[in-house]
Amino acid sequence: MAKRRPLHAVRPLGRLGSHVNRDGKAKNSYRTQAEARDAAQLAWTLHRAELSAYRCDLCHQWHIGGRGRDD
Repeated sequence: MAKRRPLHAVRPLGRLGSHVNRDGKAKNSYRTQAEARDAAQLAWTLHRAELSAYRCDLCHQWHIGGRGRDD
């Protein structure tokens, strides 16, 4: 019998794929651009991760992600 991969190991396709992080967990959502920018700044301070705030086309909330996506 073929071994099944756990569901969290399967990456979603299409637009929904951008709504989860690398671990397959839902991205954190922020109500305002300021909250998202504060979270991105905290990520830089703690981990030197260069993240920027962007408005999600799917849920219309704010998320943080890789460089160059700032709105």
